[in-house]
Amino acid sequence: MFLGFVFDLVVGVVIAGALGAAVILGQYVGELPDHRQLEQYRPKIPTEILDSNSQVIASLYTEYREFTPIEDIPSLVQDAFLSAEDKNFYTHTGLDPAGILRALIHNIRAMGTGERMQGASTITQQVIKNFLLDSDRTIERKLKEAVLAMRFEEQFTKDQILELYLNQIYLGAGSYGVAAAAKVYFKKDLDQLEVHEAAYLAAMPKAPNDYHPHRQTKRALARRNWVLAQMLDNGRIARPAYEVALRKDLGVADSLDRPPQARIYYTEEVRRQLVELFGFDGIYDQGFQVKTHFDPRIQQVTERALLNGLFRFDKVGGWKGALAHFEDIEKAKDFDLGIDLPENFGYFFVTKSGKNIAALNLKDGSEAKFGKRDFEFLANPKDENVPELKTGDVVLMSRDEKGKHSLRQIPNLQGAVVVMDSNTGAVQALQGGFSFATSEFNRAVQALRQPGSSVKPFVYEAALANGFSPVSIVVDGPIVVDQGPDLGFWSPTNYSNKFYGPTPLRRGLELSRNLMTVRLAQAVGISKVTTLYEDLGLAKDIPFYYSAALGSIETTPLRLASAFATLSQYGRTVTPRTIEMVAERDGKVLVNNPDILCIDCMGRTFGVQLLDPLPAFQTVWIMRGVVQRGTGAKLAALGLPIAGKTGTSNEAKDLWFTGMTTKHVVTAYVGYDVPAQVSSRATGGGVAAPIVQEIFASLYPEGQEPEEFKAPEGIRFEQITSTDGLAAKSGRGSLSEAFKEGEGPNTSVAPTATGEQVEDGANRFSGTGGLY
Repeated sequence: MFLGFVFDLVVGVVIAGALGAAVILGQYVGELPDHRQLEQYRPKIPTEILDSNSQVIASLYTEYREFTPIEDIPSLVQDAFLSAEDKNFYTHTGLDPAGILRALIHNIRAMGTGERMQGASTITQQVIKNFLLDSDRTIERKLKEAVLAMRFEEQFTKDQILELYLNQIYLGAGSYGVAAAAKVYFKKDLDQLEVHEAAYLAAMPKAPNDYHPHRQTKRALARRNWVLAQMLDNGRIARPAYEVALRKDLGVADSLDRPPQARIYYTEEVRRQLVELFGFDGIYDQGFQVKTHFDPRIQQVTERALLNGLFRFDKVGGWKGALAHFEDIEKAKDFDLGIDLPENFGYFFVTKSGKNIAALNLKDGSEAKFGKRDFEFLANPKDENVPELKTGDVVLMSRDEKGKHSLRQIPNLQGAVVVMDSNTGAVQALQGGFSFATSEFNRAVQALRQPGSSVKPFVYEAALANGFSPVSIVVDGPIVVDQGPDLGFWSPTNYSNKFYGPTPLRRGLELSRNLMTVRLAQAVGISKVTTLYEDLGLAKDIPFYYSAALGSIETTPLRLASAFATLSQYGRTVTPRTIEMVAERDGKVLVNNPDILCIDCMGRTFGVQLLDPLPAFQTVWIMRGVVQRGTGAKLAALGLPIAGKTGTSNEAKDLWFTGMTTKHVVTAYVGYDVPAQVSSRATGGGVAAPIVQEIFASLYPEGQEPEEFKAPEGIRFEQITSTDGLAAKSGRGSLSEAFKEGEGPNTSVAPTATGEQVEDGANRFSGTGGLY
């Protein structure tokens, strides 16, 4: 190490004083890099992702740096670095012959004493090395560095050089520049740093890893104290301040965290879009400002609702056992699954077992006692191999607003939720699974799943646009579909396995009747139905299978939410997007075009009238009935004007609910990553709808209810009886129906329905179909 110092110093002395140096340097002048390029210095700084309130929620970088102009860097920080690295900075011309000689003498005297060796490179030389040259320890590189340093001093002011240095230098723990290092080590802005903290930062440039505050604490403290001594010797601090600083610990934060990168589903989707638009190098470290539609409050509500839904249903499968076991609580203190959990969740250490189970929170020591439902949960193990809960086990528990604890377990079931502004398409919240930490697969955007009955409203809209009215009678009876050559016949059934006879169209959607839906698809033409699906962006290249009317296509929660948003706007297409605007570091807007920023839009055009607004409104109005008295009736308790639709795919593998108001569309999906039956009795209304219900309850507190859906011109309302579509007076069993011109209540009673098979309902028609 000493020989290396001697090498550097001797070369410096030769350069500074030897007459023959000019001859040696001459041969390199033509090969030197152009130092003037640093006039256009654009430091690597993080691209920041902002929420809807312009608060930073994530950053994209390979080097964490916060560029700070020299006038904004406190003199305390400047003095610390000048004392440690180059006390003659403002007097030398790039090289410091006096400093070289002083360091050489010091190092000769220090030989064999164990005392720290001194270097002799000026800050200007360090800037040249960091920006323009490699780090090879050769005579050629040192000569080039010397020439460039002197030239550099002629081209740039001292303040400019120091600004480059203090913003570019690597200071350990993934931080570049003094502002970033202050945040990482002390969680402070530069103007908040104390003397001992500034001195520690100035201790780092030579060898950050050697002075790591946690791994090399003694060496780090000694190096910091050396910097303090230099500041005192150079008159940068007074002795009282020096003595106070000397007595302080390093004061470094326990966790040396940098700003989070895209570590939640929403920001990861934003990152993916940005890379798709600009490329990796075009977005990382560019200092862009990316304004998004992310609403932190709505996101928090969404995450909590999905987790509550998954936890709630997971109990049906039985207790799977404790997360871990420890002999004593001290050994369990650091237990963590690395999963992003809500604030009201925690890991608990079981202190009592048997009939009076109690547990302590590993984080704050608070006690939780098991209640009746917890014991019922434990009494229903998943299988016979699950051991009984015992002292020393670690379990997961939640706490409600009243302070009551509930036993939980990590679910195998997954899900996704999208919350979208139904007017603009702005995605305000997006949760792509139980935990991003355990699975980065974004089910809200990437999971292609069968939507089941969720797509029925679009079949009904097509029927209403092609001659049907909300009270048109449709036979709910057996159907046999000829699927085409070599495909056999398909005989769909209702979920209840019953037939209900002639029924008003409205009731078919409210109660999600399969047979009525297939008949409507046959009447309209399955090609019109699948084309509508494609126009709405649900899927591409859909085959003409009649089973598509029952949701045998594959789509994503985001696509489904977007399609429902178009329906809520009575046929005007809506652009689903997370990003509002992208601007360069100087504020120049790069892109704010909704169509360009659209997520997974497959080349569609937005803001156009795709559907006739009258049948679109009629469909929405019928979907209000889904919530009021149909399969989505769980949400009726909210008392809000919500239109919705449940969805349960074949064999209950995928469970859905989409609810919409005049302000929002919320789509929830629940299912396994490897498609499998969730439960023989599971439905979208029973599993997914409560998730949406919880979100709407938070979106619309008392006094902030959304408006009712307003009918477009050309719609009139008349009172009907819901069961037969006949005209009725206001009262029990009647409802206000939306009719177009030329439509009205039925004038005769349809045959009664008993819930048994209808004898004359065995209609047969040809086409292609079948669940697949």
